[in-house]
Amino acid sequence: MAYVGRLKKAKRPDRFAEVARAVLARLPGARFLVCGSGELKEEVERAVMPMWDSFRLLGWRRDVETVYAAADVVLLTSDSEGTPLALVEAGMAGLPVVATRVGSVPEVVMDRRTGFLTEPDPDEMADHVVRLLVDPGLARRMGESARVWTARAFCVDRLVGDTEALYRALRGATRSEVGSR
Repeated sequence: MAYVGRLKKAKRPDRFAEVARAVLARLPGARFLVCGSGELKEEVERAVMPMWDSFRLLGWRRDVETVYAAADVVLLTSDSEGTPLALVEAGMAGLPVVATRVGSVPEVVMDRRTGFLTEPDPDEMADHVVRLLVDPGLARRMGESARVWTARAFCVDRLVGDTEALYRALRGATRSEVGSR
């Protein structure tokens, strides 16, 4: 299981540690990656100390694709989110996610299709993580759905087109009006 993001209060890395503790109670062989850094780094280190052998604190990395390649599930434990790029990246990597239902997360994760959306409850999150870890077929299907969904919904052409459409709407211009100038 992987956490990719800043170690700051709104991202709730403490909740990630709680979820990990609950997962380990049921699956003692589970392993956890934390990719990121921030002001809560020392707090995270203290929180995972009793589970140290099950954790790899990677710090900030340029090769985040390596982290996704090593993961089976990506977990987002935030209290608030804008556009959760880590979940877009996880989808592009073909990984299912378990994420709190906050901010724009429901625009990225299709609940029960590309992952699971939850309340900010560590036990509920752990239930979904365990379900994905013990059912590789389900995880594979959700991951493939996530890959297809994010490739379509967040591809460069679509994002550029959406941005262009927004600018045109803001200017009140149509494509033909702009082309004739």
